[in-house]
Amino acid sequence: SLTAKPNAGYTFANWSGALSGTQATKSLTMDGNKSVTANFSPICYTLTRNVQPSNGGYITADPPKSSSCPANDQYTYGAVVSLTAAANTGYSFANWSGALSGPQATRSLTMDGNKSVTANFSTNCYTLTRNISPSGGGTVTPNPAKSAACPANDQYTYGAVVSLTATAN
Repeated sequence: SLTAKPNAGYTFANWSGALSGTQATKSLTMDGNKSVTANFSPICYTLTRNVQPSNGGYITADPPKSSSCPANDQYTYGAVVSLTAAANTGYSFANWSGALSGPQATRSLTMDGNKSVTANFSTNCYTLTRNISPSGGGTVTPNPAKSAACPANDQYTYGAVVSLTATAN
């Protein structure tokens, strides 16, 4: 009786030679010299890449997949993937969550199962400085007073349109 036992990251596929079939345990009658091969297949694990917020940036993976896996973001057991988070204009990379953590934009991940990572980005807030000359000559009123994503008045996100009204004293 022979039993094929896959190592981590593999699955038993079939027997070849003096045995055939896909059952992991098979019996063989020895009535002469015999040769059998247990054939194994690598398991392809999926790496799910998420970006928060969705327009904050993107993640690149190097390599994009393992050569023995059929699709991008699929890797064999033990594959090391280098992930880099890059911010879109108006955003900054904040940190990783999920299977990775920390504020480094480039991190490595070892695939030993299905994994999910999220690159978290923060909105850049730009400050509008209002000056008046001469200093007592009037006021400048912005509309809106700030962008909703920014903590303070006179702070705006990339691309925000601000209407300014000058009123003389």
